[in-house]
Amino acid sequence: MRPLTRRWSLAGLVVLACSGQAAQASAADVDAASTGPHSELRKTVPITRHRDGAPRTVLAIGPGKLSGLRAGDRLELSSEVQVTVDCDRPQPRCAGRPYDFDPTVIASLELGPSKAPGRRSAVLARTKLTCRQRLPAREHHCPIAFDAAVHVGDHFPCRPDHCFATVVVSAHSHRARGGERMIIGANKPSGRIVQNKSRLNAIWTAPGVHGKRLRTGKLRRRSLRLRPQRKVVLSQRVDDLQRGDVLAVSAAIRSDVRQLGYNALVGAQLIVARGPKANSPSRLVRRSVWQDGLISPLNGTNCTPVQSPCPTRKVGVVKVRRNVHGGSGAPAPLFINLVVRTKQKRVGREHGARLRILDDAHLVVRVYP
Repeated sequence: MRPLTRRWSLAGLVVLACSGQAAQASAADVDAASTGPHSELRKTVPITRHRDGAPRTVLAIGPGKLSGLRAGDRLELSSEVQVTVDCDRPQPRCAGRPYDFDPTVIASLELGPSKAPGRRSAVLARTKLTCRQRLPAREHHCPIAFDAAVHVGDHFPCRPDHCFATVVVSAHSHRARGGERMIIGANKPSGRIVQNKSRLNAIWTAPGVHGKRLRTGKLRRRSLRLRPQRKVVLSQRVDDLQRGDVLAVSAAIRSDVRQLGYNALVGAQLIVARGPKANSPSRLVRRSVWQDGLISPLNGTNCTPVQSPCPTRKVGVVKVRRNVHGGSGAPAPLFINLVVRTKQKRVGREHGARLRILDDAHLVVRVYP
């Protein structure tokens, strides 16, 4: 299994400031920010011949949304970004020069005084992957999910009132000739680039604030029929949510197509729902929580027999906008659901074909009251 995330030690950043907090005691003990839907800053990233040849900022949260940071706070960042290989032969969908090689993609989660990539930013997390272009093991879409945490202290890379959290992406291959592109999002046969498949989130908590951790590894389904229907694979109940509560969510599954012998698209999304079987947010949820209850973007990849079992990792943040009550007026529980959809790729429909979900799946929710 190819690792999705690599974390770097930040010992130099974890220096807590213990003075001056009393004057700011009226500020919130926990708060959150997100770029939200349709937040990609670029549609493509150039593929260069050399590593880190042309890094581009594709997501950013600026000082306006991070203005609540204080000395001593713990800042947690999480992000998903979907990159997609361009076409392998000339056709209308091409965003750049066609190519048949497998580009290497480097994505980093950074914090600094500017939105632009640069030496003044601290790299909190970085991941490197090869996005397979060649048939029959063509992944096409390559989602990346990662997270990191840092304390606001004397060696913080930016002033707490003027910080930018960013996701920076670069791509390279020694076979690049110039003009080749990686797509941020997905491309349609017409050439239109579809986005809303990436997001950047932040949670900051005051010293001494700890979230309640809920975890489940109980699969609701161990396999999925290969059809584009949304099915709940993991679900975690959360009780007594109140206005202002912040939830940090992460989930991971592995899909297996080796018994199929062909590729299958696996797409996933984290949502807030009223029940453990619900595959979309209800009206109550849309009124009560951020971003209509959509914790993460819907994105995915083509799982191939060559790379199977294929990992899917999801991360996201949600904030409660109002107390959650049912029709009787009593507090209503909500459910954090991992919804998955899948379908066959490059083959005719095979009746009864199923995608296997391995047993090492998990869903983790941390509730900050």
